[in-house]
Amino acid sequence: MKLTIVTGITGKLGEEYLNYFKNQENNLSVGFSRRKPLRKNKKTKYLLADLLNKKEVENEISRLDFSR
Repeated sequence: MKLTIVTGITGKLGEEYLNYFKNQENNLSVGFSRRKPLRKNKKTKYLLADLLNKKEVENEISRLDFSR
C-alpha cells in the first residue's frame, strides 16, 4: 500500500491531485488543509491542520491508522 499526502487540498491544484490519486490501486490518500474542503471523496482521509503549527499536525497524524 502506498501513502500519498497532499497539502492545500482546498485549492484547485490540491483538489486535482486528490482526484488523481483516488483512482490509483493500493493507495491511501491523506489530504491536509486549514479549512474544510467543499467537496470530499470517499477514498481520502481528510485532516485539518495548519502546517506551520507542529502540534496541530502531530495531533492529526496521530489519528491515522497505518496498520493496513
